[in-house]
Amino acid sequence: MITQAEFELIPSDLKVRLSTFSKPQLAGRFFQHIGKLFTIYSSSVGKVYTDYKSELVGTKSDNQILVVNPNFQKFDSIFSFIDNGAVTKTDLKIILVDKDGIKQVLLVGPSAIDGKTICFELKKGLIALMQGKFKGGFFLPVLRLGELSELPSVKLPVISIHKIDPKALKSRSEFEIKDLSNSILENINHSEG
Repeated sequence: MITQAEFELIPSDLKVRLSTFSKPQLAGRFFQHIGKLFTIYSSSVGKVYTDYKSELVGTKSDNQILVVNPNFQKFDSIFSFIDNGAVTKTDLKIILVDKDGIKQVLLVGPSAIDGKTICFELKKGLIALMQGKFKGGFFLPVLRLGELSELPSVKLPVISIHKIDPKALKSRSEFEIKDLSNSILENINHSEG
């Protein structure tokens, strides 16, 4: 459980009020499920966090806040001085679908071959991403909590995937960029287990 002191330390863009969602609990559980496979970017402090917990704070579902709580004690999981220009939105999205009462998380985006929309179950989609099957080829994916929203037609959660361009990290050494890349890939590789 997150303490008030910890809550105050967390950057504002790592907190999302769930009252804007039709199904707040579902949106929170969706992020908690997918978040462990990705690193998260905070533009307000220019940092990427590779080790964090996502927690629901508050007692009433209409007043809950989804919080990404970075592990501030694990310094090697925090990458600083990440410029906003190095992190850009992609056409890939993670969506929750409900087919005949069965919920499934999908990775959806344009194909590298013809640009037509392709979709995979999330873990298989991450493998497809690593294999360059989506438009733009392989890239280093990160999430921004503020991108969590819902599909208006079905009221189910969706989040856009962003990418980090290592070449745009001008103030980072080659070693630091390699360390960041390895940490991002390590999170993805946990999805295969």
